[in-house]
Amino acid sequence: MSDFDNLVATKVAKDISKKFNDRLDEELNGNLATGYLNQKQLCKYLGISATTFKEKIKPLAPPTFVVDGMVRYKVDRIDEWMQQFEIWNDEYIPERSGA
Repeated sequence: MSDFDNLVATKVAKDISKKFNDRLDEELNGNLATGYLNQKQLCKYLGISATTFKEKIKPLAPPTFVVDGMVRYKVDRIDEWMQQFEIWNDEYIPERSGA
């Protein structure tokens, strides 16, 4: 491949990546996400900060996929995993119980 071909291929790859990430951000703004998310996208999907994820969620071992060093979280698996934390009694919710 010539230098020009490499330049064009790099530019096209960057454009595709940007369009993909922009589209994913649009979906996440509406809380509609499918497929696999990286940590930043997952935090946005869950409505939490990266710090909260690192300190509160990650130690609970959410379902994680690692492919060649890339960490991804599958939306439907995260949704299923989150179900274990669902509560039905207001006494366990600090802001509702006055604790």
